[in-house]
Amino acid sequence: MEANASFVAASTINGTAGLHMASLERQLLEIGDIQVIAALLFCGMMFFFLLPRERRLELSLFGLAVAQTIARLVDLGAAASIAMALIIGFYIAIIASIAFGGEEGARWNDWTWILVLSSGASIFYVVQATDAAKAVILRVEWLLLVVSAAMTAGSVKTQDQLLRVMKAICLGLGVGCLVCFWPLIDNPASAISAGFGRFTPYGANPNQIGITFAIAAIFGAYIWLRTNDLIPRILCGGAAALGAALLLLTVSRMAVLICAVALLPLLPFLLRRPLHAIVLFCVMCGGAYKVVAAVSEASFDRIDQGLDRSNWWELGYEEFCRRPILGMYGVKDLPAVEIDERDNSHNAYLSILYLGGLSIGIPIFLCQLRGVIAAIQMSRKCDRTAYDPILIGILAGCSVMQVVHGFANEIIYYPTYIWAFWNIFCIVFFTNQLRLKDLRSASSMLPVSQNRQTRRSGIPYREFRPVLARRIS
Repeated sequence: MEANASFVAASTINGTAGLHMASLERQLLEIGDIQVIAALLFCGMMFFFLLPRERRLELSLFGLAVAQTIARLVDLGAAASIAMALIIGFYIAIIASIAFGGEEGARWNDWTWILVLSSGASIFYVVQATDAAKAVILRVEWLLLVVSAAMTAGSVKTQDQLLRVMKAICLGLGVGCLVCFWPLIDNPASAISAGFGRFTPYGANPNQIGITFAIAAIFGAYIWLRTNDLIPRILCGGAAALGAALLLLTVSRMAVLICAVALLPLLPFLLRRPLHAIVLFCVMCGGAYKVVAAVSEASFDRIDQGLDRSNWWELGYEEFCRRPILGMYGVKDLPAVEIDERDNSHNAYLSILYLGGLSIGIPIFLCQLRGVIAAIQMSRKCDRTAYDPILIGILAGCSVMQVVHGFANEIIYYPTYIWAFWNIFCIVFFTNQLRLKDLRSASSMLPVSQNRQTRRSGIPYREFRPVLARRIS
């Protein structure tokens, strides 16, 4: 009897436990993406305030780079959707890191205010569109991108602060490159799209993910060659090698061109240090060889194919001509977000004109043009600043290529890409830093012998950088 009673009791306990487990499984299955995202945002906010103040901005930029890379990998399903939603959280974290953390207040000029106000006004242009909910979210996200990038650029006043920003983004992109590299190990054939033979990790668009690999290669190459910290050099150098190898597999002509132009200022440095050039060349070629060897199905025939975008541009121009001043403002029967590739203008400037007409387009285009002009001017006078002239040349190359890239793709004004964040960063950084009067006066602070050494080496003496930075600011 006692044995039977024990068996009945054990069966009852096991049955109750089984019911609880089944109920728990049902509850987990019923949890929606919104609840998961809300829980992650809450946990992230709690974790954010536990971080040291001096590290909040770097970790936020790191997380932003990872999330924006994962969000491009559409075949990851829920992980990509959650990463896409968390991008907004990282924008807010960047703003909070500078506004309420240990970072110094951002300095905004008139051009920055024009960017912010035009971005905020664009929200009201899409409230009556057929896809108003999605369009408004994207416009709000774009406003957060502009504000966070402007505040980040405004808080940069020294070479070390600029390197902190670049290292955080580079390491985040390095993690994203590792995730993208995994399909080549797990199932190489599935990572290469049929027909074109282009690298499409987890279904990502090769033209869009290629820009991510290009930025990782640009930032990583500079940090590896021009900094002294061993661990960041190793990590960023690895990110550069992996990013360059994956970039070749995407066969994205524009991304390869951006990487090549941005890295041109490093050539004089490499010519003076052939060992660095040989090591970098071997690492990049070795990485490319290993990746290409693992994917025998890869084909680069697309390089010889010409894509005529004039038809797409013509369609975009026709839409702009129908509403040239206000764009989508007050329009109720059209979508504000172009989803179908046939309706996509493949031109960032036509997309802005479609959205807001000349009333939104002119302010944004003027800011873009002013940023490029400031970048060129500052690169010509870079030996009078507190920054490495090679780094200024790289950033100026990025700024110029962002304008060129706008004629081929829309991502320089799309809020879920690190390239768009860096576009706004460069505009604000160069328009903030370029003070010709201050540059001349700051240059006069250096003695003649040190001025000669500055021009010869291309880098101002470290002990004078804080003084120059304070004088310029």
